[in-house]
Amino acid sequence: MKTMLFIIGALSITMSVVALRSTNMELCKKVPAETTNQVAFKFNYDLLNLLKDHVGPEPFYRIDNRFVTAVNRQQLHTAYSLRDLLPTDVCTAIESFQGVTISLLDKGIELRETGFGEVLTPAQKQLVLRADYADNIRVEANYTDKNKADDHLNLVYYISITPEQQATYSKGHVVLMNYLKKNSEDEVLRLHPDQLQPGKVLFTVTKVGTVANAHIEESCGFKTLDKTMLQLIMAAPEKWNPAQNALGEPIEQELVFFFGREGC
Repeated sequence: MKTMLFIIGALSITMSVVALRSTNMELCKKVPAETTNQVAFKFNYDLLNLLKDHVGPEPFYRIDNRFVTAVNRQQLHTAYSLRDLLPTDVCTAIESFQGVTISLLDKGIELRETGFGEVLTPAQKQLVLRADYADNIRVEANYTDKNKADDHLNLVYYISITPEQQATYSKGHVVLMNYLKKNSEDEVLRLHPDQLQPGKVLFTVTKVGTVANAHIEESCGFKTLDKTMLQLIMAAPEKWNPAQNALGEPIEQELVFFFGREGC
């Protein structure tokens, strides 16, 4: 929105300047139309590029799990190897794994088990089965690439553990994003986008579809915008459809609202 306002303003100013210049030039001497048009076009192009560079990137909005890669507990129960946990596109080019360490990240506590190949050891299997909803897993491994068999490469991957049926906003994701963008627009227009940092609001969707435990985990660099985003999440006009476990029972789910500059 801010970028669009700058561009519209720039076009208006440019057209006024060109019109004034054309009038003055006609009073002084006759200038070929082709020459005047070429000058005006170059001026517009340079000015718009300058404004785009000055304005910076648009703010980013996303509600998701903590990490992009996610598996549910049912998938953990059937996992036999590392390939059952990692995305298919990541594993496609991997010839073999060596020195695999799996860590369970549970509310500040880290537990880890190490194996020597892609098949999960009994200890690693027991560790992943301990993971609860909202926990996270870190996978560290050495591997060889199918196209670079002589090279030993390193992989680090984070995985979120999610309910079998994740929580959703009752009016849909698009409606929720529009609500957040529209109601933070005035605050965003007063900021310097190039100074934005990745911000995070953590919140829980309860068993009855309400929002609880909302708080700022990471600031976007502007406390006023942090406060606005936190208030918007807590005051969303519609309820959520709660998450469900494998038995279809409603359960709580922790989600993250990412805003500001796109980051981790």
